[in-house]
Amino acid sequence: MKPEQKGLLLFITLYLSTFLLGYGYVLSQYTYNVAFSESLGSFLVDGHGRTIYYNTNDLPYNNIPSCDGDCLREFPFVPIGTVHVPTTLNNSDFGLVLRAEDEWQATYKGIPLYYFTNDIKPGDTYGEGHIGMWHVVPP
Repeated sequence: MKPEQKGLLLFITLYLSTFLLGYGYVLSQYTYNVAFSESLGSFLVDGHGRTIYYNTNDLPYNNIPSCDGDCLREFPFVPIGTVHVPTTLNNSDFGLVLRAEDEWQATYKGIPLYYFTNDIKPGDTYGEGHIGMWHVVPP
């Protein structure tokens, strides 16, 4: 390979790496699982066992997440990544939505996904029923 070809290849590699890292594509991975509790039944958690929530104000495939500003301090959104799921879940049910802040948020069956900051350990579900509009995500 000629020196100028090596330089071009290096430039393209660095450019694509920066682009992909900057937008969270391809290089990050995200695992979803299903947890169970006697009181709530089955619900989605991430690969670390953190419970995932939805907001009743979010409509499926509406593409406008309802939680923003101060709301995100309590319920930060679930970031995107390459999705890994057990065979009990369908990979195609997971998607993404572009938020007003130009950040990508994960969705499940078209509904934006969130965490609850008061959930400390895996399996905590303290956000369930919060102000009547936050619930664990059933599979």
